[in-house]
Amino acid sequence: MGTGLRIIAGKAKGRNLRVPDTDKCRPTSDKVREAVFATLKPFLKPETLFLDLFAGSGAMGLEAASRGVGAVTLVDTVTYSIEENVERLGLKAICHIWRGDALRYLAQNRKQAFDVIVMDPPYAKTVLLETCLKEVVRFSLLREGGLIVVEHAAASKLTLPQELACIRSKAYGDTRVGYVGWLAYNPFEIRRFTAEQFT
Repeated sequence: MGTGLRIIAGKAKGRNLRVPDTDKCRPTSDKVREAVFATLKPFLKPETLFLDLFAGSGAMGLEAASRGVGAVTLVDTVTYSIEENVERLGLKAICHIWRGDALRYLAQNRKQAFDVIVMDPPYAKTVLLETCLKEVVRFSLLREGGLIVVEHAAASKLTLPQELACIRSKAYGDTRVGYVGWLAYNPFEIRRFTAEQFT
C-alpha cells in the first residue's frame, strides 16, 4: 500500500490510495492536487466526463470521482493499483479503466470527447505530452468549453498546437501545471467563472 497518498475531498475523503511499485510513477502531491481541483471546481458536476491520462495510481481521476463528476476514464499501461483503488473506494459505477498506451487510447476512442482531460506523463517525456495534445486536437476529444490540465517539469518548455491556448500556468517547486483550452472558446465564459479564480 502506498503511503501518504489519499483522497482530499468528497465522498471518499481521507481514504488512502495504493501507488504502483514502479519508479515511473510520480504521484501528484496533495498540495498540487488541491490547487488543481480548486481551479476545476466549476467542472465538478454530474454531467462532467473526466479523462485521467497516464493515471498511475488514479489519484486525479478518483479525486474527481469522489467530488461528484459523472464519469471518469483512467488510462495507464499498468492498472493493478487503479483497479484496487477503484474497488476499495466503491467507485466502480462511474470509473472505466483502460489498460494500454495513451496515444493508442486517444486514437481508438476518438468518438468520446471529455470536459476535463488530465495529462501527467513522466517528466522526461515532454514530446509525448505534446503529441497527446496534438491527438486531442486531431480527434476533437475536448468538448467546447473544456479544459486540459497538463503537468510537466517546471524547467521544460511546452509547445501547444495552434488550436489550443494556455489560460494559466503556475509552478509548484519543480512541477508546473498548465490549464489549456480551445483557442476559439473561452471556458471562463462558458463555465461562468473568472480568471481571478485561478489562484
